Amino acid sequence: MKSIYTMIVLCFCGVLSAHAGSLPSSISTNTVLLANNSPYTMAGPVTVAKGVTLTVMPGVRIQSSGGNFTLNVNGTLQCLGKKDSLIHIENTVVVFNAGSVGYKKSTGGGSKFLYTRFAPGQTGSAIRSSKASVFAHHCVFEDVSYAISAYTDSVDIYMSNSKILGKTNGYSIFNSYKNWHLELIEDTIVDGGYLYMGRSNVVRKCLFLGGSSTYYGLYGQAHTKEAEISCNYFKNIYYGINFSSLVAGHGRFIIRDNYVDSSYYGLYMASQGIEKDSFSISGNAFTWCYYATYFLNTTATPAPINWALPGNYWGSTDTTQIKKFIYDNRRFSMIPYRVDYTAYLNQPPVPCGPVPPGFKAGINSPKATFDMAVYPNPANGEFRISLPGTDHYFWTLSDLNGRTIAEGTCIGQQQVSTTGLKPGSYLLQVRNSNGVQAYRPVLLH
Repeated sequence: MKSIYTMIVLCFCGVLSAHAGSLPSSISTNTVLLANNSPYTMAGPVTVAKGVTLTVMPGVRIQSSGGNFTLNVNGTLQCLGKKDSLIHIENTVVVFNAGSVGYKKSTGGGSKFLYTRFAPGQTGSAIRSSKASVFAHHCVFEDVSYAISAYTDSVDIYMSNSKILGKTNGYSIFNSYKNWHLELIEDTIVDGGYLYMGRSNVVRKCLFLGGSSTYYGLYGQAHTKEAEISCNYFKNIYYGINFSSLVAGHGRFIIRDNYVDSSYYGLYMASQGIEKDSFSISGNAFTWCYYATYFLNTTATPAPINWALPGNYWGSTDTTQIKKFIYDNRRFSMIPYRVDYTAYLNQPPVPCGPVPPGFKAGINSPKATFDMAVYPNPANGEFRISLPGTDHYFWTLSDLNGRTIAEGTCIGQQQVSTTGLKPGSYLLQVRNSNGVQAYRPVLLH
């Protein structure tokens, strides 16, 4: 069956397979790379000419020799791996230039990556595009600063059933231009850093796991106008879902059925003209978040806001606590507004998407808590814990991988030194003598 599949591809392309060894610096005719001739080594940059298709078959390994070189695509690149036979692209950056043929969603044609593993090495960049839309299905991006980055308008990105294993403070997906579409379906992003959203976005059933210093899960930028964010799980990320650079208003945002666990800001919204935006926020669970939602309007004279936030779980059923979890810090906040959270859920809903290892329904959320202040936060050198009454408390500071960094007991006040700790996000857990616990994310500079 495998030989028939290979023959079909070769006959369709009308080409002979490339020989083993070094790839030529220029590929000027349609070429197929086969596993039995693999690995293919790049001794320098390789260019796929305009109008030419390079087809990479299951099991092929492409690697740079003596450095990180670029595979420059001016034509079409199709990586057609299989579940049991991945394609490996190592120490190599794939670059789609202006003349390249991108993925065409309407037909499924054009350039694409199926079951492909990227290990880009020192540069940390896997795919860069100046023109072509990118499609990645069942791909793995290992130790990347930039999994996919784009540098012009109209470069759409489609990724499904894939994994991004990032580097600290990287940009798992980067595109700061106006007119592009992002679609993420059933992906896993670990320590992804900034994941830029496009003008329009669909993010469904994805798992976002923070690492040692993951600052943002999803990052809405100045050009973000539409987003459907549903059935995702965000864990151990300082800003779970962030819309902090929106401008001009009139955006449409649907945020529903997500789980945001152990974030400082679960959902952060700050923009000029936020009162003109349409937000539908329902069915979400915010657990162990310092602020479940945080509103900030930078417009000099904002209009009133009148939002309903039905059917969310805010980390507590105590309305006094809920008010603290939903925070408004808009400029000129004396202008009348109303955020209606009264139709809240008494317990977190069952996740409709993926969950992190060790998740157990009903355990990840506090049943009761107590007032606790942690300041300064972010901290530099030390921070102080302030607790109510004269009870004895036990506290633990851990990193986002669950490792205990420091612990102790206190009554009322406790100063915690952070000297020698790496900058990043940590989790403070405090338990009183009755076993009631409170959590706070702590950010160290």
